[in-house]
Amino acid sequence: MGLWCSRHCFCPCVKRADGTAMGVAKIRFIESMLPEDYQLFSDPYAGKFAPIGVCILSRTNAEKIINAWREKAPGIYQMLVGRTRWLDDVCRDAVKDGCEQLIILGAGYDTRPIRIN
Repeated sequence: MGLWCSRHCFCPCVKRADGTAMGVAKIRFIESMLPEDYQLFSDPYAGKFAPIGVCILSRTNAEKIINAWREKAPGIYQMLVGRTRWLDDVCRDAVKDGCEQLIILGAGYDTRPIRIN
């Protein structure tokens, strides 16, 4: 992974500042590609953050992508999806209990404020 500084200059040692946030947005997009009965959550906005990657992902079966994650990085996909669902539930419960403001630090490309009613 590296960063294109200009059209002709690629710096392989420099990572994109938003790489982690984009990766998690892709995970949320993949989870949203699953049939509704299998989704832990749905994020209709996640695909807007990584249009090129999402274009490629959308042409692939979500279960194949998840299986590739399981093979290459066991537990990472499940942890990220589980963490997203857990925090969604915590936020929903807080709002139901009367909380009027939530502050989520280090959220990156978090779409929770517009996904959760």
